[in-house]
Amino acid sequence: MSLRRLGVFLALSVSSSAGAAIAALISAGLFRSSAAVIGGGVIGGIGVVLVVQRLLLRCRLTPARRARAVRAGALAGLALATALAIATLPTFIGPLISFVLVGLGAVIADIDAADRERRVVGSPVS
Repeated sequence: MSLRRLGVFLALSVSSSAGAAIAALISAGLFRSSAAVIGGGVIGGIGVVLVVQRLLLRCRLTPARRARAVRAGALAGLALATALAIATLPTFIGPLISFVLVGLGAVIADIDAADRERRVVGSPVS
């Protein structure tokens, strides 16, 4: 894994988890229902993923031609992380494992997009 992809992984994993947790806590305090906690966490996670992915694009950690793929991979990882966290909520290991899924989804999508570029153009892409 390149250093650039490690940065994308860490930035999206940490920020999406923190954003989802903060949004879930705020919605729990405002609405006092489990559905609001889940909904707040999902909305907060999506918002943070979109903002951080835009920042990664501006900092040139995500190439512009692969930005859509990285965004889609991160959101798919967030969907899997949400499902895993909800299914394993009584335990502590499920939400901890789901922490890495957002960044992992973004990195896998970035690798796949680079591989597609390589096959189309025929030149090496980092």
